[in-house]
Amino acid sequence: LNPKVRSKYSCRRHATSGRDSRPIIPTICRPASGGLTTCRPDTLALPTPKTLIQVDPKVPPVTSGFDMSESNKGILYVAIGERMRQPLVRSIASVRKHLDLPITLVTDLADAPEVDRVVAVEWPGQPAYAVKPAFIPRLPYGRTLYLDTDTVILHSDAANPLDLLTDRYGYHAAAVHGLSRRMHKVAPDLMCVPSFNSGVLFLRRSPIIQRAMRQWRNLYKGGEDEVALTKALLETKTPTYCLPCEWNYRGFGLNHWRAIRIVHHHSFHEPTDKWFDGLNGE
Repeated sequence: LNPKVRSKYSCRRHATSGRDSRPIIPTICRPASGGLTTCRPDTLALPTPKTLIQVDPKVPPVTSGFDMSESNKGILYVAIGERMRQPLVRSIASVRKHLDLPITLVTDLADAPEVDRVVAVEWPGQPAYAVKPAFIPRLPYGRTLYLDTDTVILHSDAANPLDLLTDRYGYHAAAVHGLSRRMHKVAPDLMCVPSFNSGVLFLRRSPIIQRAMRQWRNLYKGGEDEVALTKALLETKTPTYCLPCEWNYRGFGLNHWRAIRIVHHHSFHEPTDKWFDGLNGE
């Protein structure tokens, strides 16, 4: 498939089992051509039209249309809800300015911003943190940089941690600790393990990451997705590199602005905010 072709799918959801409060995840995806593809939540549904794919949840998910070699790198966004549109446009513009990487967007937005691949989904109810364990595990590249919509790339080397996710270094994930820490929730018996912030994640599409992502979804019962994510990485013994805050800057802890690679701040949801322009010297 041509990576520049926008592939859109209308997705229907199935009923929950009622056993817990995990989010309802789309599982039946209908390509625009009319062919029907059955997929599990572990997969990003990008099949060839009119092709039926049955995915065993015990094996790495099938992602048709992508080169899944280790050299394949790209950006993933998940944007559910209209309020994500404006920060998403700004974030994509910053990626285009500083990085030469393809972008996949999972969204329910009509007239979504132009990217290399759009996967259109329907989300039941109000968007919240639940969309992260629902969609981030559908890694579309061999090495994926997931970005929240309220992030802004400030340097051309912002994606360099993807190069840690190789056999040379042995890491399968990289992230920055969250400001709120939540050590009493991640591992209360240790009280020394802060939660990772899930707004900027570097993930290698490997069997151990697939196990960690499934565990993240299993552990998540609503509320704080980052505690469940950190527990999943710990319980699956996923080699995870802890990045400095320059790669997920939340507005605190740095006096040297030029070191910041990725800004992550909710204030950009306000159209009049000029904070990011000031950081970037514009």
